[in-house]
Amino acid sequence: MLVPGSKNASGKLLYGFAAVFAGVAALETWPQLAVWLAPFGRVTAAFTAVVIRWSGMEVVWQGTWLDHPGGFGLDIGYSCTALVPIAVITVFILVHEQKLPARLSSILLGSTIALAVNFFRLVALF
Repeated sequence: MLVPGSKNASGKLLYGFAAVFAGVAALETWPQLAVWLAPFGRVTAAFTAVVIRWSGMEVVWQGTWLDHPGGFGLDIGYSCTALVPIAVITVFILVHEQKLPARLSSILLGSTIALAVNFFRLVALF
């Protein structure tokens, strides 16, 4: 039986995904909550602009907007950040019966990989 506070891993996983889903649903329902995540969009846009410049392409960065001089533009919103994948990775790692240092290092490694994949995705879109 899945009850709050149980040591059942599938129960923890269910509650973790319910929390992530509720957070995403709240952001989609009330856009004013997305203002809290705006700094993540700006940082993601800035780092993506740096990577695009390193690749040799021209880009104009203004806040969360990335513009190509040829007319193509990309708006980096909170949904373009890696926050939701990182939340899902964190839920998966926290339900495993490991010691805290192993969990923290796994979360750090998984988050780093999610960020790298997300930046590669954004650069490929541009």
